[in-house]
Amino acid sequence: MVIFQVMKTMLLAAATALALAVLPVSAVRGNEASMHPDAATVSRLIDDTTKDSKAQAHAVEALVGMGKAAVPALVPHLGDGRPLAERSIILPNRPGHIHDRQFQPWTVHDAVVVLLREIAPQGPAIGSHNLHTVDPGQRAQVKRKWANWCVGQFPAQADTCRS
Repeated sequence: MVIFQVMKTMLLAAATALALAVLPVSAVRGNEASMHPDAATVSRLIDDTTKDSKAQAHAVEALVGMGKAAVPALVPHLGDGRPLAERSIILPNRPGHIHDRQFQPWTVHDAVVVLLREIAPQGPAIGSHNLHTVDPGQRAQVKRKWANWCVGQFPAQADTCRS
């Protein structure tokens, strides 16, 4: 069991490193380069969540691996009602927890909310944790809240946050 966990951790680290290695630098502030996943890469990964369970799992790992810098490119996918390939997302355990965490999103919107909560837990409070029962009006409100929060956190990417 321990060997399996170690191998799983190593594979996740390798997949994350690979995903980050192919990301373009799309923003530079002063002399410090900041990594911001480009919207096309994030969109391709979001599309992969609707293909099959293997592609979905890979996309989720890659998106989580991008970290908070992916927020501006993720927010525009809120409201996307396409069904996921699999109604399950498993995220690796956090320090202090012994088990991976499983979520049951049904749509791309639901999955993006799970991802945003994972990579930016300090983001806006959005209410329901039972995401797949949220009506379209509530989904629009969730998107507005995240877009406004995104603009405040990433002012240089405000247009992306609002798109």
